[in-house]
Amino acid sequence: MPTPLRILLIEDSEDDALLVLRELRRGGYEPRWQRVDTPTALHAALAHEWDLITCDYVMPGFSGPAALEILRAQDVEAPVVIVSGEVGEEVAVTVMKAGAHDYVSKDKLMRLVPAVERELRDAEVRRARRRAEAALQESEERFRQSFESAPIGMALVAPDGHWLRVNRALCEIIGYTEAELLETSFQAVTHPDDLETDLAYVQQMLAGEIRTYQMEKRYYHKRGHVVWILLSVSLVRDSDGQPLYFVAQIQDVTEQKQSEETLRRSQANLQAILNNSLQSFVLTDRSGIIKAFNQIASVRLEMLLGGRPLAEGASIYDSVPDRYQADFQADFARARDGDTIVVERAITDRHGAEHWFEFNFVPVREGETTVSGVCLSMLDITDRTRAAAALVQAQRRLQTYIDQATDLIFTLDVDGRITSVNDKVCVLTGYSAPELLGRSPLQLVATDRLDSTRAALATMLGGRSVAQAEVHIVTKDGRRVGLEIHGWLIYE
Repeated sequence: MPTPLRILLIEDSEDDALLVLRELRRGGYEPRWQRVDTPTALHAALAHEWDLITCDYVMPGFSGPAALEILRAQDVEAPVVIVSGEVGEEVAVTVMKAGAHDYVSKDKLMRLVPAVERELRDAEVRRARRRAEAALQESEERFRQSFESAPIGMALVAPDGHWLRVNRALCEIIGYTEAELLETSFQAVTHPDDLETDLAYVQQMLAGEIRTYQMEKRYYHKRGHVVWILLSVSLVRDSDGQPLYFVAQIQDVTEQKQSEETLRRSQANLQAILNNSLQSFVLTDRSGIIKAFNQIASVRLEMLLGGRPLAEGASIYDSVPDRYQADFQADFARARDGDTIVVERAITDRHGAEHWFEFNFVPVREGETTVSGVCLSMLDITDRTRAAAALVQAQRRLQTYIDQATDLIFTLDVDGRITSVNDKVCVLTGYSAPELLGRSPLQLVATDRLDSTRAALATMLGGRSVAQAEVHIVTKDGRRVGLEIHGWLIYE
């Protein structure tokens, strides 16, 4: 099938043009053609795309050199073949220098088709090269824009470490101008404690052992302080595999490192506090997997209850003895559902001794509603529980003594109101205990003895004991009874 060919013939002779077209058809082409023989017609024809241009050298009112000048001025890409009568070698050289790609004599048109095939191939090579160069230029421009406007530091670095190119973001990170950095190397601004590791990565890349590397390191800012950066590096090689330059991306992570250090210190301080606390703490996720705990929690569960030692990643259920599993699982489930549980329980250790603990199951929340885990705390309240029991027992003994005493005994609060009475008070006054509680004893005193009694009461409430005072009271049934009273303070 013939190959289509768009051909422009710059030729004054129609017969010669037809001979050229006949030769091309013989060579397997299907020409779509136009013939011109004046500068004006040539300018108009160049508005169209052409695959090939043939040009006569000598024409009335026009010439090959003039046509070539127009083609060059218009930057025409199509190959130009001079097809003319016999001319000298000097002319042939001149037209080739003027922009023609080949020369074929009209009396040797059998050379035309091979010359056309060759020039069409060469033209395609030239077009491909121009496309590649344009694409490369576009790619370089995109890289330049991306490099310069990148929000992170970027640099091209020579194999020996000298800066070849740096962007504005890098200059802002370490405080140097572009000109200052280009006079030095990355080694000069790297913290000495990080340099050995960095250089080891560089050597591995140059040796082809690794293709990229990433590390956190420190630069010295121009003002002298340390800047933490995250460095990502790749290596560009030439077509022979020889190293050209490193491409470095530098992110300022100083604030992140400072936050991490603050968090680390806070966690260390918190862990120290927890480890020195008398209260046991265990943090788990929703399923009971242990996330953190303090030392006393592990010791207490292992030594006191005989449970397994606590370990991060283990289940809290594995450290709870079987005899307490039911209660523990019930309390844990309620906390996981969002309830805060506080419960006191008696625990028998492996030696048979009884201990009292206050257990707190507190839901750990993410946001306002989602429960992500449970914080369990245990506080040994054995001494407190025993002290409370002893106090209750003492109060009972005291109350028994009061109830069995032959004297009238009552107590007052700091406001001078009755808080307790024994049976003898009720028998003598005729009032029941509920009738007396909360009242002032002055309400029982005879009117003519009220001032002296009030003074004695004020003495006691003021902080001094009353060794002896005579008081007259009026009973419920109106009888007047004289009493000798003694009073002292009770301190907590």
